[in-house]
Amino acid sequence: MQIIPNAYFALWMTLPFLVTLFALNFLLVRPMREYLEGRDAAIHGARHDAEHIAHAADAKLADLNAQLARAREQAAAVRAAARQAAIHKESEVVDAARKQAESALETALEGISSEAASARSSLRDAAVALSNDIAGQVLGRRIDA
Repeated sequence: MQIIPNAYFALWMTLPFLVTLFALNFLLVRPMREYLEGRDAAIHGARHDAEHIAHAADAKLADLNAQLARAREQAAAVRAAARQAAIHKESEVVDAARKQAESALETALEGISSEAASARSSLRDAAVALSNDIAGQVLGRRIDA
């Protein structure tokens, strides 16, 4: 039994092994490596594109939120201006109604006082006439006062 192999025989045994190794490398390992590297590049590219799209979407969302906030502020300003105009208009209408009511009240009071004065005058005249009639009937003669 020989422990050290024959160099010639070892060379002839390594030759089919190397041919098979190179053939497998050419037919199987290299295409598989290229496929995996391409897939890895596609995955990294897709991740990069997805991150870019996500950043763009975040920027758009922030812009839309800012526009929405500005629109809300403008709407609040318009509502406040409309509210102030309505309050001003209300105070004008109330003041006009108050002035009109005061004028109507003054006119009514003047009418009432003039009617009261004329009623007093007519009652006074009626009282004088009635008292003259009563005195005339009691005395039996006509009294002119």
